[in-house]
Amino acid sequence: MKTVKDACELQPNALSIKLSDQIEQLDELITAEGDGKTFFEKTHITQGMRDLISEGLARLAGTSSQAVFHLKQAMGGGKTHLLVGFGLLARHPELRKAYCGGISQASAFASAEIAAFNGRNNPDHFFWGEIAYQLGKGDRFSTFWTSGPKAPDEKDWLKLFEGDQPVLILLDEMPPYFHYLDTQKVGNGTVADIATRAFANLLTAAGKKKNVCVVVSDLSAAYRTGANLIHRALEDARSELGRQERNITPVDLAANEIYNILRKRLGTLKTTRDDLAWEIQEEVEEQVNALTGLNQAAKGLYRDENVFEDADIQMAGYAAALRVLTRYAVIDGRDMTVEAIRPRVKGETTFVDGLIAFAVDTANQCLVPQGIPKSHWDKLSGAERFYLKMIDLEARGVKTLDNYQNFAKAFKVRDFQAFMASRKANNARLKSAVEFGRTEMGESSEMHQSVLRAVLYAIMELVKNMDGHEVQAHLTLNIPNYYSDMTQRDMAIELADYLAKHLEELRPEEAGAARVLRELIKNQRLG
Repeated sequence: MKTVKDACELQPNALSIKLSDQIEQLDELITAEGDGKTFFEKTHITQGMRDLISEGLARLAGTSSQAVFHLKQAMGGGKTHLLVGFGLLARHPELRKAYCGGISQASAFASAEIAAFNGRNNPDHFFWGEIAYQLGKGDRFSTFWTSGPKAPDEKDWLKLFEGDQPVLILLDEMPPYFHYLDTQKVGNGTVADIATRAFANLLTAAGKKKNVCVVVSDLSAAYRTGANLIHRALEDARSELGRQERNITPVDLAANEIYNILRKRLGTLKTTRDDLAWEIQEEVEEQVNALTGLNQAAKGLYRDENVFEDADIQMAGYAAALRVLTRYAVIDGRDMTVEAIRPRVKGETTFVDGLIAFAVDTANQCLVPQGIPKSHWDKLSGAERFYLKMIDLEARGVKTLDNYQNFAKAFKVRDFQAFMASRKANNARLKSAVEFGRTEMGESSEMHQSVLRAVLYAIMELVKNMDGHEVQAHLTLNIPNYYSDMTQRDMAIELADYLAKHLEELRPEEAGAARVLRELIKNQRLG
């Protein structure tokens, strides 16, 4: 077993994290983080961050019409961290090369102009003056605050954004800012009314420039007055532009993202693909065994049907496999932050795709139907597993085609239709042994030279009243290494027994033939 030292490289400050280090002031941090390399080394890329980076860079490159992004989450939900990360990528082309490889728009521009405002601040020149100052054009907006607050209109914002360089506006924690301005009276209203108009004009102006992007964060369920004013401005911009802002959740608190963030902050977990296989198998087996155990316990106590269906157990197995996979920052020497943010290219299997397929395949190894020893299940082909699993479902009255399609994909069956007698949406079923007849015996079949196909062939012959000795002779020829590998004979006995039990209600005649075959093999004299 690996030691912690072998499996993890602790961040330099992992054991001395200060609370102040974790409270991030947006307008200071983008500059303080330098080239951004250290920032991303301790950052887990969430789905929300991935969405903002890919879509936001497209906007700054002038190839997307989505100008406004709205981050929604409670305090501490990762909004500021996401804004800082996006700001660093927009500012540093070299950082985009390292972490955005594959996003075609990542190299479409050099460096964006950035203005970042935190709503916890309250400058005398208001948020619009602060944006103008950070863009190096403070004098252009001085008339909108020197003699009292006045909202820049759309034309004023468009003049501020003049030029070809991309502009990124980051507005963090704005509800408390609007909430405070709502207490400041001016004329017949409040300063918040002016700020709301200025904000709405900013959004519509950004929407009319091809490479201006605005990202604003909200505080869910807090500062209700300020949040309502932000939503009013968003609604005004929506009506003007005819386009919805893009809502993004920085961290999915219902998933494992928060745990992955903590792991990444504390240290860099590393592993190899070989070691990963053992961990995935243990985790999946524990998950699957827990659910099947609950099924058995429930049946013994108070109900006939399963608590968890096969599809539930399958998905739980996948989740367990991916839970292990996402623990690690480095796999086979490759930085998973870089790999995770790399977008898909049609027809290409990425490193992450390969790892996910590996995890899913490992999970499928553990989805063993009751009645088949795992040692035998591990030796079966995907087509054999598919047929046996679906026989189990058919015996329980499951007939929807979706199940066949899903399990065919899970077991990597190329053409499951070759095994189907019916493909009706709600009345699908497998071919019986008799319906198979002498088909699917050749080299082109996914069941070629499989023990299951030989057993089904023998059952078909018995149903047609062929002599038992002749059936047995055919079976020994159809199963490779029948005499030299005794596990092949044991496998045939197990499969015949499995089919006998599962076909009792579906096809009684074939169930009877399967029992006869089981006894023929058991009582066969060898040597």
